[in-house]
Amino acid sequence: MELRIALTLIALGLVPGCAIGQDNEADEGYAPEIEAGPAFDRDIHNQSTTYGASIGAEATVIQQWLELEADVTRLTGAGRSELGFEFLLKKPFTLSQNTELMLGLGPEVVRTTVNGVRTTPHSAEYLLDFQFWQTRNIGLYVEPGYGVGLGNSRGEHSFNASVGILLRW
Repeated sequence: MELRIALTLIALGLVPGCAIGQDNEADEGYAPEIEAGPAFDRDIHNQSTTYGASIGAEATVIQQWLELEADVTRLTGAGRSELGFEFLLKKPFTLSQNTELMLGLGPEVVRTTVNGVRTTPHSAEYLLDFQFWQTRNIGLYVEPGYGVGLGNSRGEHSFNASVGILLRW
């Protein structure tokens, strides 16, 4: 039991932003972020559009080099509903004191129901993430993306976007 406690304390000391005695005020770059807002997806092949909402969490792994983002999106429209999950690796670029641009890439899995028939297509998601910080902990984001079907979904292409509010701890 004491070994588990010791290993837990060591692990907390190695995680950026969780280290004992670390001043988070000095380096807010490692603070986790939550984003939420409306979203849409336009399937290029069959010209259908779905609308809904997206919520995600983002964390910096390597300052100015790598951020990870996980999102859940719920979309509906024209007899179709989608529940999508994506995990993105993003490279941040600081454009100004209050503005960031990130280039992202990652897998996406979508549970799609069309007229009662369920499928689970997989795709690769490419996106741009523009973040505009209004205060230190509140901002806005615009995230246009492009999806390319993989596996059984090969040949499918879609354009998607979400916009909304960012909250930083």
